[in-house]
Amino acid sequence: MEENATKKTSIKEVFIVALVIIIAVVTLSAKFYFGNKIGRENALISELGSIRGAVRLYMAVNKTYPPDIKSLVMQKHNLFGKEEPYLTGVTVDKDNNPVDSWGHKFQYDAKRGWVSSGSRRYSKW
Repeated sequence: MEENATKKTSIKEVFIVALVIIIAVVTLSAKFYFGNKIGRENALISELGSIRGAVRLYMAVNKTYPPDIKSLVMQKHNLFGKEEPYLTGVTVDKDNNPVDSWGHKFQYDAKRGWVSSGSRRYSKW
């Protein structure tokens, strides 16, 4: 009888330990996922600000909106005595198109000079 009680205790202990491990893994996974998502969202806010600022600078210098966002990376201005690209500090793909935190190309409306994320969920930002 005593041996059977020991087995029940062991099974309960194993179950409790497994449950604690599962809860810990789920908690850490959620923390990583949401932490990573918040980091990417913050990066997107910064990227959009940089690109929109570069569009305004291009407009101030050239009196027209840039034909595409790639122009902001490729073309240079000489506003303060040294030649610099309109846009620096953003991630670009192999064709020099700026990409957002999720790796999607930014969308650009050349008529309005408006830039938005290429990620569907963030396209209205």
